[in-house]
Amino acid sequence: MDTLSEKETVKKKISFKKVFMGIILTLLAVFFILILVAFAFEDKIADLFLQKTYQFTTTEVSHKDVNLSLLRKFPFASLEIDELQAQGFDKEISLLEAEKVFLQFNVLDIIKGNYTITKIEIDHAIFNMVIDPKGKNNWNVFITEDTVSDDNFHLDLNAIELKNITYNYIDKNADFQFSADIHHLNAKGDYDRQIISAKVNTKLIVNHILNAQDTLISQQIVKFNTQLMINLKTDVYQLTNSNFIFDFMKCNIVAKMASCSLDDYLIEAQFTTDKADIAAITKLLPDNIKKQLVNYKPKGYVACSINLEGLLGENSTYAINGKYQIEDMNISNIQTDISLSKINIEGSRPTLS
Repeated sequence: MDTLSEKETVKKKISFKKVFMGIILTLLAVFFILILVAFAFEDKIADLFLQKTYQFTTTEVSHKDVNLSLLRKFPFASLEIDELQAQGFDKEISLLEAEKVFLQFNVLDIIKGNYTITKIEIDHAIFNMVIDPKGKNNWNVFITEDTVSDDNFHLDLNAIELKNITYNYIDKNADFQFSADIHHLNAKGDYDRQIISAKVNTKLIVNHILNAQDTLISQQIVKFNTQLMINLKTDVYQLTNSNFIFDFMKCNIVAKMASCSLDDYLIEAQFTTDKADIAAITKLLPDNIKKQLVNYKPKGYVACSINLEGLLGENSTYAINGKYQIEDMNISNIQTDISLSKINIEGSRPTLS
């Protein structure tokens, strides 16, 4: 009996080794097949992508290396583009400088000769949107009309992912700047149509907001989520259900930007906030105003609704009006020790332009 049991044990061990070796050999075969497919299709996919890029942009685009990997983003294929740069219309500042750009494909689609991009990932990049002193912007570089058809290469995006991005908006015409660092942004949605809908969620650090020589906000952590709608045919951009969450307040934003000429956009926006901390807001005021309030210590909350309408571009104009409500505010003078308490105010701000 012991001899029979030993023989069965040996057989089981041999069977296990055969199954294990079979799995290993299968994985190695798949590995080498993936390498061969990547080697065979790398140049073709890279050439098609770059050809499309040059066809549908009106600016200089350059890159360093292009590599196709079927393992890095497995089970999807990934075309990796190193040091991609898009110049835009501003000769001094590039529109985009990215260390890494990944285009994601389905492996089986590649084998069938169907090159469909399902996801775009950009890692370690600087994105600069600039309006020059004459009102011309640097981002109108895309040709939206599909003048050249290619049935084998097209977009079927369901996500755009940004990692370690610095975003700069510089309006030299209005003397306004905005800069933010984005660690991770994920925009999931339907990108396959002329009308794009995507949910955007991110956490960013606002480096600064500058108006002329005044610093309005600097080094603030903001959580941001919104529903983004883009109509590529009419060049209309909309933000709905947008929330900007600061440490001291939550702001809801509804905004719409529509192209009315090559470099001009009509803008409509509404900002609302409830129970924002007045003491925290005073710390964000321009330095010249903070100097006037240095001896005053405020406490309380403010709720407001602000409407903005205007034209962004060559002939920038804007109009701002709004309502506000202050509740339970206390103001004390540090030097005189005089204070006012239980202040409640409601009012409206006339249109500014």
